[in-house]
Amino acid sequence: MTRSRIFLAAADEELRRKIKNILMKEGFIVIGETGDGSSALRMIRTLDVDLIILDADLPGVKGFEIARIIKEERIAPVVVMSNSWQKTCRKSKRNTDESFESHRGRGLPQNSAPKYG
Repeated sequence: MTRSRIFLAAADEELRRKIKNILMKEGFIVIGETGDGSSALRMIRTLDVDLIILDADLPGVKGFEIARIIKEERIAPVVVMSNSWQKTCRKSKRNTDESFESHRGRGLPQNSAPKYG
């Protein structure tokens, strides 16, 4: 079985390292990585990649711009992640945890299920 080759570009070095470790544990090959958009675009064009994971807020060329270029050039599928979303989640995690704990064991209120159709 061929292992998928992934390129990873994230401005935050710690985040990039964590994602790389997760991917490698799952059996993927991270064939390239960088922290800025300009070098990401250069490297992606020279490597044979199966999937590209980009930070939306890369310095230089932004992740969504790289994704647009990659799509036009039909290089590989792209996943764009938003670091600002992660920061928001970290900030709200404490409130979410506290809210969850206060409602644990109560179940859902009656008629709380969404109505479809």
